Amino acid sequence: MNALLGFALFCMLGSTAHATQGDLDVQSRPFAQQAQLIRSAIATGEEYSEISASDRDVVLALLTRIETTLGSAESVDALLTQARVDLFNDQEQVNAILTGAREDSRIICRRTQVTGSHRKQQVCATKAERDRQIAADRENLDRYRSMRTDPGRPLEP
Repeated sequence: MNALLGFALFCMLGSTAHATQGDLDVQSRPFAQQAQLIRSAIATGEEYSEISASDRDVVLALLTRIETTLGSAESVDALLTQARVDLFNDQEQVNAILTGAREDSRIICRRTQVTGSHRKQQVCATKAERDRQIAADRENLDRYRSMRTDPGRPLEP
């Protein structure tokens, strides 16, 4: 019984912490202002520069659906139970997509030494760009290793 109570408390705290990250929270702030801020952040591409086109379309469609669900209701509590459930599910999906896009769009700078020099240079890239570069480097290294173990294999560009 205590484990069940602890799990329920953990879930409630997790959803509360997630809602305070600055994304969408239809209960505590006016939705129209939040939706406008999210739409402009997506349009400018600064905070969510790495959001995919399909995720962007999903977020915009969900914002429109939330607007429709809220309609002329004075508050979320005035909605029917199923409408409230749908609204919170849409909100969580928007927040999950935006949190991932914000994390991938985070700029990371490193100081690296220039080859053939003692000088260091600052190189900045988004987390997603760095992840793509690491994956490409790993693939090239694997290809190089396979060429060294199979000398009869023709070289690839």
